[in-house]
Amino acid sequence: MVVDPRHTIISLVAVFLALGLGMVIGSAFLSEDLLLSEQQQLVVQLEQELFRLRQDNRLLTAELARVEEEAAASARLAELLWPLGVRGLLEGRRVAILRLGTQGEPAGIAHLVAVAGGEVGPVLTLAGRPAGSQAAGRNPWSRLAGTRDPATELGKALGQALTAAQPMEALAAVGDGLGRTGEASGPVDGVVALLPAEADPVADHWPRLLAGLQSAGLRVVAVAPPEVEPSPVPDLARHNVSSVDHAHRPAGRLALVLLLAGRVDGHFGTGPGTEAILPDLEPVFGRGSDESSRQAPADPVGKGGEPWSPW
Repeated sequence: MVVDPRHTIISLVAVFLALGLGMVIGSAFLSEDLLLSEQQQLVVQLEQELFRLRQDNRLLTAELARVEEEAAASARLAELLWPLGVRGLLEGRRVAILRLGTQGEPAGIAHLVAVAGGEVGPVLTLAGRPAGSQAAGRNPWSRLAGTRDPATELGKALGQALTAAQPMEALAAVGDGLGRTGEASGPVDGVVALLPAEADPVADHWPRLLAGLQSAGLRVVAVAPPEVEPSPVPDLARHNVSSVDHAHRPAGRLALVLLLAGRVDGHFGTGPGTEAILPDLEPVFGRGSDESSRQAPADPVGKGGEPWSPW
């Protein structure tokens, strides 16, 4: 009898197909049981993980409440104690306030100077545009028309006026567009410049103006508004004008007074370009303890007991 190879091959294929089909059917029943078991295990694991996360959340909520309570207490303590760090540092110094633009509240700065033992000189307001950009009449910028760098020249003119024997009379010659209030019983030693809190058409001129003001021998510190964009600190640094951008906080007030007193130089705050929130205080106050024996003025927090802000 002749065996047909094709019949043999077909038979073998049929056997293997039947075997494979049996394995598939068997594994299907087995996989359903396995899948159900795995799903049940996954549900248990998820419930356990959810329970753990809820516990962690309760712990974190309690920790956050504790940290917020400590932060509030620290902030209040700083508000009460910051005058101890600045008292007497500006004794014998006369400080003018320069508002660049129409924003900025000088009352808080004036109070800070008084707490530190200094005398508040004139309060100036300078706005307008540089020479050659629609400035007219006796605008402070227009008197500098034709100069190569009107911002620097105007800063020098202001510096010369502030260091004159009679600053208010000298300032009158700078121009009618220069707002000036207050009194000055003699030459000014330092200037706090309040930078605008919003975009200003001549914002790029302020660093050069302050550098010119500083060239007259004045101690100039720029107070930048918090979180302003773009940060003016890099431009101020290029012109060697120190600054703080957190004068609305106790640490910023301390840094501002230290800068005005000539104890430190640099840029302090929380924004781009600043070096630190505070300078290294240990070498600053290690120079002598004479300040610690002086009495701090009353109302250390501010008018009405409320924290102040220059903006």
